[in-house]
Amino acid sequence: MTRQWTLKLLGGLLVLAVMAGVLAPDAAQAARKRRIDRIMENTPALRDIRLPDIQRRTLDNGLVVYLVENHDLPLVQIRALIRAGAIYEPAGKVGLAGFTGEVMRTGGTEAHPGDALDVFLEDLGARIEVNIDDASGLAAMNCLAEHLDQVLPLYAEVLREPVFPQEKLDLIKTQAKSAISRRNDDAGQIARREINKLIFGADSPYARAQEYDHVNAIERGDLAEFHEYFFHPNNMILVAGGDFDADDLYGRLEAAFGDWPPVETFYPPDPILEETPASVNYVYKEDVNQSKVRMGHLGIRHDDEYLFPLLVLNEILGGGFGSRLVDEVRTKRELAYSVGAYMLTGDHHRAPFYVGCDTKSESTVKAIRLILDEIRRVTVEPVTEAELHRAKAGLKNAFVFRFDSPFDIAWTQAETEFWSKDPEYLDNYLRNIDAVTAADILAAAQARIRPDELAILVVGRAEDFDEPLDALGAVNEIDITIPEPSFAEEVIPAATEASLAEGERLMADCCRAYGGQRKLAGIRALETRGDLTVQETPVGPLTLGIVNRALGDDRLRIDTTSPFGSMVQVVNGDEGWAKNPMGKQAMTAEMIADAWQGERRSVLHLLRDREAWRAQYVGRHELDGAPRDVVYLLDEAGEWLKLYLEPESHLIRAMEYKDKGETGPVRNLTTFDEIRRVDGVGIAHALRIHHDGKLFATYSLSEVRINPDLAPDLFTEPE
Repeated sequence: MTRQWTLKLLGGLLVLAVMAGVLAPDAAQAARKRRIDRIMENTPALRDIRLPDIQRRTLDNGLVVYLVENHDLPLVQIRALIRAGAIYEPAGKVGLAGFTGEVMRTGGTEAHPGDALDVFLEDLGARIEVNIDDASGLAAMNCLAEHLDQVLPLYAEVLREPVFPQEKLDLIKTQAKSAISRRNDDAGQIARREINKLIFGADSPYARAQEYDHVNAIERGDLAEFHEYFFHPNNMILVAGGDFDADDLYGRLEAAFGDWPPVETFYPPDPILEETPASVNYVYKEDVNQSKVRMGHLGIRHDDEYLFPLLVLNEILGGGFGSRLVDEVRTKRELAYSVGAYMLTGDHHRAPFYVGCDTKSESTVKAIRLILDEIRRVTVEPVTEAELHRAKAGLKNAFVFRFDSPFDIAWTQAETEFWSKDPEYLDNYLRNIDAVTAADILAAAQARIRPDELAILVVGRAEDFDEPLDALGAVNEIDITIPEPSFAEEVIPAATEASLAEGERLMADCCRAYGGQRKLAGIRALETRGDLTVQETPVGPLTLGIVNRALGDDRLRIDTTSPFGSMVQVVNGDEGWAKNPMGKQAMTAEMIADAWQGERRSVLHLLRDREAWRAQYVGRHELDGAPRDVVYLLDEAGEWLKLYLEPESHLIRAMEYKDKGETGPVRNLTTFDEIRRVDGVGIAHALRIHHDGKLFATYSLSEVRINPDLAPDLFTEPE
């Protein structure tokens, strides 16, 4: 029912409805704003923030310490800011800084290994954490005051003497590879990553993405070297707050850190930032029905002359439910699920002016145009006095709640020193906000916001957009394909007539060993049942029940049972579906292709379709202490499979190839044992799957059925 039809139907009730704010959202919104204004006018003025007694001291080795007592609760918290960050890591080892911080904590020290440290802290209800960001590190501890004597020495030990055990580095590298392999699953994650690349530059330390080769290049010695170079007391500021006597705690800190020698650290120049070029960019995401719209360009640092007018403008333009973008794009026109715009303020470097909007695919370009109009408007006309009043009131009230404890105030003062901010920032904040005028905001917007120089990014399905995206300008389609890791090049000797003939002879013997060509060609359906045990998961070894069914050359079904529920994957030709306890979704073309590729690599399938491969014998090599005849199978696309054949029986005892693992591309070596005859066909009943030389999983078959009667509806879309 359209709004016009509704207004005709209600006729004479229109005036009353508008007065009540039921049918006229603009009028209702205005009425609500007037009520808010009246409330704010009657609100008492905020009092100045009363600073607690904060003591700043410096150890002889240069470690700066802020101390603030707070006896409200029997707790102590300590945080250290460290001048170290990802901007100082080599370009070929992206992620080194973050790995260093995490393994400092998870690996523990020589005296207190990470796992034992976890148990000890958990028993005390205490916490120690370390992480490293773009340009700074943070090391934090919390504990009950009565446990300070036990936890503080451990905190100092982790900061000073981490050991970086190899197994903890291996674990975080596995987790990082897993994150890389899944980074294109979520449209929001794609949008965040790619808009940062557009704003800062794809190779900038503030935006570059970690790849498999970066992870593989990072070694234990790199973490130890990074720590040794940057972690020194004269590169840190430490803040302690809670239930203690300041003089007593300072003595404890001297005991824990006082003999840590200072070292003068050379810091390379900061990365150079270039202005963001205007562009329209697109990422195709098949499995979405809405668009993630992101826009931005380089913005400001904390020392920008327009800082306070821009803080006020944030509230007016896109900072909440009363902002212009929310009113115009979401409330009035219902074009967005969420929308906002912020001039972020960088501590170390210029942060972005950032705009975000999630909208239906069918309203993508319309929403972008409307957002751009609102951004342009703040650069050409002053904001209203009502908007100015509301924004100031909101900022001032929010400011007070940023400091709900003495520790928060001490921490802010420490950050002010660490980043060389205005030391009177806190004292003058409320007065500076009060002093902002509409003219100041207009001048700031004209100086720092460039509507016609925004990088625009849309993640979605262009075929569903209301207009072609190039209506906004020339479109750059971004390729988000994840680069495969650089494997050691597989050196296959040049083929000769003799090596090809011997390869073909061995594969013919192999085919006969598995039942012969006629027997293999007669397999029209296959069903196997077994258990797959994945060796390393977050919950330890995990066993999955697998039922695998194949019908003809175009239908597959895999049913999986796990402690977390049942899952099913069905592939029928070029269609496929995946269902799990969270729901059901259509499989992408890539997922379907992966499924067919896995089927193509199965022993029975490749023996049945030997003509699709060229066989080349390269000699007899040793594998696991036993001699094996090595045959490469190569196809026209350049894919290779390396087979290890038992010389006497000609059975395939192992197969090696490049594969997609749980953590991304891997070199897969699968060994085949307990090869038994089932209806005259050889079937391996025990498999060991290695990824990059490490045991990934074992697979044990309990039942094999050749040419069972499989109902066709098993291969239709799951309910």
